[in-house]
Amino acid sequence: MKMLAKYLPENVCYGRRVSETFIVDSAMLSAKQLTLGESAHSLLVQATMLSIHDGINQTYTEDFVVSGTTLSWDGLGLQSLLQVGDKITVLYWTGSPVPLNPNINAADLAEHSAASDPHSAAGYITQTVADGRYEPINAVSTHASNNDLHVTATLKGAMTSAASPSSSNPFATVADITAATPSATGWVNVPTFTRVSDTSFTVTHNADNEALFMPRTALRYRSSGGAWLYGVVDSYSSGTVTLLGAAFSASYTELSADATGSKTTVFHLLAPGDFASAASSTILLTSGKTYESWDLRRSAIVSFKARVATSYGTTAPTINMAVNGNVVGSAAVSAVAASWTRVAGVSTSNYLVNPGDNITLTTTQGTGTAGDTLTVTCVAVSV
Repeated sequence: MKMLAKYLPENVCYGRRVSETFIVDSAMLSAKQLTLGESAHSLLVQATMLSIHDGINQTYTEDFVVSGTTLSWDGLGLQSLLQVGDKITVLYWTGSPVPLNPNINAADLAEHSAASDPHSAAGYITQTVADGRYEPINAVSTHASNNDLHVTATLKGAMTSAASPSSSNPFATVADITAATPSATGWVNVPTFTRVSDTSFTVTHNADNEALFMPRTALRYRSSGGAWLYGVVDSYSSGTVTLLGAAFSASYTELSADATGSKTTVFHLLAPGDFASAASSTILLTSGKTYESWDLRRSAIVSFKARVATSYGTTAPTINMAVNGNVVGSAAVSAVAASWTRVAGVSTSNYLVNPGDNITLTTTQGTGTAGDTLTVTCVAVSV
């Protein structure tokens, strides 16, 4: 959670993350605002994240603002985007600022690698869980010189009754937690997960994981010490995460998720007209009259889907993406008008794209009555 450091004053802990989903109705649209279930943390409103339809991220101040329980877009970017029926997902922080407990030192945090650091003293905020126990949410401290977020602590096992905090003293020392310094890159380690298949894994179902594994959150995974492979969250349901991207092998022992929400890019490619009158690897140029050169940071294209405005009468053309002529999809997808068709997997030998690389679309011939206008929507993760 490095991104939150600049919003934290010295000697203050923050509260907990809350994820809420809203369906825009006419009243919200008219009022140009909605009401959150809880009051947003006054010091951390700028860390609020909002997405439309599980993937279109909006920018605080430019598109919306938050004050207490009110999220407003009056006169801001969301005003021209939202329609009745749109799905909005909001991730925000709630809770009151709490002074760090000066009586807890780094030695109380098991496995803390910076135990000798004089700035490592930390307290942590607790919340009541379903069975009445308390659990630590985060342990933070601020460095005297740069006010930096120093430690994040997560529960490793059940807290003992001796460690349970009270309402008058929300702090408790407990050895059964693992503390780790957040990565400066924004990746957060997922310490406990179970691989289910090439496209899914499970984690403990709780509010924090539900908020972290929002659709299109970037993921990376690998065998211990190996090269990272990349994907994005497709869906989260009761602790089961399905993903798009590189296959999630049974050998992978390390998993990270993007805590910043900034590593995923969605872009669109268009080929108008009868683009598949013949097989071609240059339809963006011949039909769309465009060159597509990657001009963002090094990324992995982890998924794409295709759809046409009008289907070909007899045989649908199949579509693939390519980077510098090397196909990205593990298999081509059929382009039809009835629905989007998403690629089943990607070739990790070809899915990386660097600034200046050429992106092209390939097609087989569509037969029968001519179809019309291809759209390909692509998802990439910066690496």
